[in-house]
Amino acid sequence: MTLLMDTFQGWAAMMLGAAALMALLLAWRLGRAPERVLASILCAAFALEWLWPGFVPSQSGPSTFRPDQAARDAMLLVSVGVVALRANRLYPLIMAGAALIAVLAHLLRGLDLFQGSYSYRMLITAPTYGMVATLWVGLALHIRREKLLGPYPAWCDKTSPQTIAATAKIG
Repeated sequence: MTLLMDTFQGWAAMMLGAAALMALLLAWRLGRAPERVLASILCAAFALEWLWPGFVPSQSGPSTFRPDQAARDAMLLVSVGVVALRANRLYPLIMAGAALIAVLAHLLRGLDLFQGSYSYRMLITAPTYGMVATLWVGLALHIRREKLLGPYPAWCDKTSPQTIAATAKIG
């Protein structure tokens, strides 16, 4: 049963990586800077996941806490979070929320506060699927919005609250 599960998970990871790579190609063709950056971040995370076991052999099972995977997910959270705070889009916030779920699962497992091995595996795997799906939906909505309304700013302005208060008309 575990061999079948590992085979399915390897196949699913390859398909997910291919979906992220196709999203990267589509983002470079039809997307703007936030889409390109997010697709590049996801592809880099998949490449790191595939290349890492070749350099460092794992002595633990798939359901035990792995500090290297926790660090990769934390870097993914920080990088997607930075884009989410600056982009003029909503979907990067959803992607950052999914990455936060994985990081919190690692934290709870690392502190030995989380006991279920299957649920831990799901909580660190499922957010990645959600992130790729959210990227695809966000990319499709961006393309649709640009066709309907024309170009719009990719990043939010760096306007300070004082500038906003000074230009606001009161009364």
